[in-house]
Amino acid sequence: PNPFEEEARITIKGTEVHKGNMQLYNAQGRLVKTIPFKRNEFVLPAKSLPKGIYFFQVMVNDSGYGSGRLVVQ
Repeated sequence: PNPFEEEARITIKGTEVHKGNMQLYNAQGRLVKTIPFKRNEFVLPAKSLPKGIYFFQVMVNDSGYGSGRLVVQ
């Protein structure tokens, strides 16, 4: 769900993931976290992030996959 309080489960569809990363930016556009992953699903825990609005970019197998917004409550 978005917004989320405890964790967000991210699912990559339409391609098999061998290598990926999610770059998370705060509302000021600063990179605050890069999350590497090797599966089509991974978990982003909220405890490592202050409450607020974040923007993300997802790269899968060295190609752009998607972007969006997350809200941590």
